Amino acid sequence: MQAEKSWAAYLADASIWLDLFSFVPAVRRRRMARDRQVLMAHPLTADLRHRADGVPGHFHTLKKEALQRKNDTVAELLALKGELARQGDEVKQEMARAETERSRITSAFAAWRDVAGDDPELLDASLSNLNEHLDKKVRARMFAVADWYWSGQWILEVRHRIRSGIKDTKGRSKLEAKYRRFAKLAPCLVSNFHMAPSFFTAWEGEDMPFWNTIDLLVVDEAGQVSPDIGAPMFALARRALVVGDTFQIEPVWNSGEATDRANAVKFGLAPAFHDPAYDRLEQGGYASASGSLMRIANRSCMVQQYEDVRGLMLTEHRRCVPELIDYCNRLIYEGRLEPKRASLSPAKRILPPFELIHVGGRDARRGGSRYNELEAAAVVDWIKAHRETIERHYLDDAGKPTPIWQLVGIVTPFAAQAGAIERRLRRDMPDLLRKDSRLTVGTVHALQGAERAIVLFSPTYGENFNGGAFFDQKPNMLNVAVSRARDSFIVIGNRKVFDAGRTALPSGLLATYLVERSRETVEG
Repeated sequence: MQAEKSWAAYLADASIWLDLFSFVPAVRRRRMARDRQVLMAHPLTADLRHRADGVPGHFHTLKKEALQRKNDTVAELLALKGELARQGDEVKQEMARAETERSRITSAFAAWRDVAGDDPELLDASLSNLNEHLDKKVRARMFAVADWYWSGQWILEVRHRIRSGIKDTKGRSKLEAKYRRFAKLAPCLVSNFHMAPSFFTAWEGEDMPFWNTIDLLVVDEAGQVSPDIGAPMFALARRALVVGDTFQIEPVWNSGEATDRANAVKFGLAPAFHDPAYDRLEQGGYASASGSLMRIANRSCMVQQYEDVRGLMLTEHRRCVPELIDYCNRLIYEGRLEPKRASLSPAKRILPPFELIHVGGRDARRGGSRYNELEAAAVVDWIKAHRETIERHYLDDAGKPTPIWQLVGIVTPFAAQAGAIERRLRRDMPDLLRKDSRLTVGTVHALQGAERAIVLFSPTYGENFNGGAFFDQKPNMLNVAVSRARDSFIVIGNRKVFDAGRTALPSGLLATYLVERSRETVEG
């Protein structure tokens, strides 16, 4: 290194007389001063004072450190070279995959052109409407061909069975063969959770369930299914498509929490009655006293559209006018629902989206339920007053008035109030309780999965009530009630139940939407 060379050159050029007479103090000081001057001239030796200060050892240490740095640098460069080579290989592999994908896409487009032919709608279809065009132009034809093919297969198989005298039995192989024969005509078998497990169980001296046999189990309204009712079917299926909403009607649970906790301990799911293990089961939706199949499916699904919930969400809403579904959006869905219906113009609307008709009066208890006779009478009076107008406004395809029972539904939180309304209808409008023209009256369960142009809501609570409303315990009830209405949601009841100052409650938020019509008030 340069510092060592400079020092060696200095020693070589130094006067021999300084070394010979270094025992003389003055000479020794002069030689040390010259040593110091040379050593300070280079930063690597600036800390040394003279030749007796360990100069050779210092140079040895510097060379050792320099060699180590060199080795480290070489190792880093070799590692970097290896990493660059690895990245180069990855780039080559990615380019190969891209070329394979390009070839696949090119082949797919060529096949698509063969399918589309000269149809301009299919050739110009964008990704957003391609699926719709496929349904109309391609899949419909494919379905028809598949239907003909499998119908023919069914005919051939049945002919063979008749000629051969083959009979169906409950044995595993013959029972499964029968269901596969049925599937040639109807590949989708519809049942419920109470009947389906026995339907897919053979008998050969003992029950033989069809474990892992159903190709695809489709569950609708899974939010209404208790885990203990729905679980057995999943053992029979390979895959499942679970559809539902945990914020609509909840399951009817047949056991209480105490029984459920005891069962969890008995079967080893929790070590003790109050152990946190049961709480974790409950939080996951697995408890038979409070859980639902939809909650379990949400936690199990690998797909996650939003951070706060797993699974996919159907965001397009086509039933309600935007004004109605906005309430549900604010109450539960955090603005994620996208209204696809336009608002009704004044010329096409006979009622506002939301309306409150105040009814005074007092409610009373009947068993564990409630009823309000004055409110029930007001509901029926409203129907009598508006029946003709509503029927004439909503014309069928032939231009004829639509019957009121097809247009209006009455929802109430209490079965006793539904009974009071039906008694009033039987007295004043008995034609609306006939089997073939029955007006829907009941709790929210009566309209779950259904819809009406107009929904009347009878809250039942009268002037004497000062507690918390049943439908404020959870958002589910009012969410279902409002979302059943296509055009209008009319509340006929006590205005005091709906406090716009308490928007944290479902009824308080609803109050901000309700428009009161005082001229139709019925005083108690």
